[in-house]
Amino acid sequence: MLDWYDSEQHLTLLYEKDLDLVVTYDYDTTLANAHRLGRDIACLLDAAALSRIRRLLDDQTASERLANDMSGPFERTYPRISAMCAGIRSEAAS
Repeated sequence: MLDWYDSEQHLTLLYEKDLDLVVTYDYDTTLANAHRLGRDIACLLDAAALSRIRRLLDDQTASERLANDMSGPFERTYPRISAMCAGIRSEAAS
């Protein structure tokens, strides 16, 4: 999902609708799109599921494990997981 959100079609949407995220992530569109994915995930969940997901993602060890299980080096995957988690948190807070 993270790779798909980093595709060209999502890049266009990012610049058209969420330029503030591009600025927030210092023009790192990969992280900005990961944040967008987190927001979109949060919108699909009911309150109970969102609460469970947030507890899991708030656990640093679980987030690190998830990043380790993804393909690619940890230095690339962990920031993406963190940005996705930030997107989930931002949507859950609103």
